[in-house]
Amino acid sequence: MKKNIILTLLVCISFLTGKAQNKYQLVDNFDDNRNGWTEFVSKKAKAVIQEGVLLIESKDKKEFAYSFSHLGVSLKDNFELSCECYVKEITEDGAFGLIFNGDNENNLCAFIVEKGNASLHEKRNGTWNLVSADKIKLNDKKGQTIQLGIKNEFGVLSFYVNGMEAISDVTGRINYSGFGFLVMGKQLAKFDNLIVLQ
Repeated sequence: MKKNIILTLLVCISFLTGKAQNKYQLVDNFDDNRNGWTEFVSKKAKAVIQEGVLLIESKDKKEFAYSFSHLGVSLKDNFELSCECYVKEITEDGAFGLIFNGDNENNLCAFIVEKGNASLHEKRNGTWNLVSADKIKLNDKKGQTIQLGIKNEFGVLSFYVNGMEAISDVTGRINYSGFGFLVMGKQLAKFDNLIVLQ
């Protein structure tokens, strides 16, 4: 059933965007780890594939938990990436988001969503730098699913929350094919239904 829904979404997206034939399509519903997502379990955090989702949890305000993979996306071409993110609770103590331009744990970029804000960060040689930020409105009810997305169109990166553009970045900061998911602070998120179109 889950696979049928994903396939239906892909067909609809292709029809609506006029791209019936994409060079590259990837669908991951996390029934297994065929795409090589990083997994770990520690006392303060974890990232595991279980029960058809990629669950990432951080139990400490200073913790950063993530999972990423090299997905085979051509960085020279336009692409779209979208996923569902079930969030236990939206608070000021925790954040969640997407990793892109990832080379390793110390060199990556992140689109981070937290209560009232969306921000773009770059981590180089282990040091985080804020690139840009903007206010967003999110319902702060417990247990909700949020749509996250990245669109690269002619070198302009746009980041989406529930279908609305939150931040745009014209610097073209994509040099590595590592994409993934993260939580920061006290947060639990379940990522599912990843779709990449190119």
